[in-house]
Amino acid sequence: MITWLRSLFSSHPATPSTPPSPVRPFAGIEVLEDRAVPAGVLAISSAGYVELFHDPNNNGMPTGVPYAILGGGEHVAVGHFTSTATLQVAVGHAAGSSVVSIYQLDANDFPTGKVETFTAFTGSKLGVNLARFHSNGATLDSLIVAAAAGGKSTVNVYNDGTALNGATPNDQLLGNSKIDSFLAFSPKFKGGVNVAASRNLAAAAGDFLVLAPAHGKASCEIAKDTTNNLLLSDDIASAEKLDPFGKNWAGGISVAVGDVGSPSTNPELIFGMGPGGPPRVSIFSDKNLNGTYGDDGGPASTFLAYSSKYHGGVRVAYSRLSSANVGQSGEVVVAPGGGSALPVEIFKTLSNTGEIMDGDVPHAMLFPFGFTYNKGQLVAFGGNGT
Repeated sequence: MITWLRSLFSSHPATPSTPPSPVRPFAGIEVLEDRAVPAGVLAISSAGYVELFHDPNNNGMPTGVPYAILGGGEHVAVGHFTSTATLQVAVGHAAGSSVVSIYQLDANDFPTGKVETFTAFTGSKLGVNLARFHSNGATLDSLIVAAAAGGKSTVNVYNDGTALNGATPNDQLLGNSKIDSFLAFSPKFKGGVNVAASRNLAAAAGDFLVLAPAHGKASCEIAKDTTNNLLLSDDIASAEKLDPFGKNWAGGISVAVGDVGSPSTNPELIFGMGPGGPPRVSIFSDKNLNGTYGDDGGPASTFLAYSSKYHGGVRVAYSRLSSANVGQSGEVVVAPGGGSALPVEIFKTLSNTGEIMDGDVPHAMLFPFGFTYNKGQLVAFGGNGT
């Protein structure tokens, strides 16, 4: 089964050494006419390139060849940042620059060009980590931009749909639409911040952001928008603290949020262990529907994404490649942190319970940069109401 999947989803060669143009569609793009509209866009990125994938059959299995490639960084977020009708892709570098580029996609999710670049942290040469946040109280998605390792754990929030805190609304730009800024951790912490965001409809304050240390710290922060005002700076002090891999782990944590059980009111928190430890993924669920995750007896399930001998770290994302209209759960996407030629894998719970256990076979897998590519990869998903 694994051999067959690798053969099916692994036809793209390694990224060329000569940088492509900012938007370079691959030859022979299939126009998705007379077919079901794909549920969303899966972005897989590495070494300054972002590859975009579709799942035209809405079965949780993306095509093995990307339909477009973007330049400008490897950290990526996909969402309705400046339009409710079409998606945009935010791209930023992991290190060396805090410039964020925004690409526009058309109605078929094909890139039409770079529409904006802005500097998230003035005067900073740090990289950025990105996340999309769909708040129940906002028309457009927010873009979360967190500082990478090397400086303070600053997090900026941008939303084009509001004039909050002097933002310029509805001009299809994000750089002039910063609505919030705060420190995720102590001013002394300089290990970088990974971010993910979602809604918990079971709780009165349903919008929340998970802030995970990129390395050097064990505790994650889960900040809830308790006043439903699109701001988190006034809630960070009361954030729930969670140690997904124990109080002594300080090797970095990747984080994603989404409903990987049956569609419900309580999205799961998905954590991936950073370099130095086993490729462990832990999934936490708000089982008692009280809006917190640390009082439910630990993770709902854990599993090894790769062989226990691999210690290069695992990156995680949530996707809903399968249609949200068929009552199915979403997927957990994992990618290697680097050092070994390993595939991107997509896991899907078979029972709609949200549990993924050791030994579960990936629902799909692919080598987006080729069988021999051994650099770290990142994954992101946007679309389909996620």
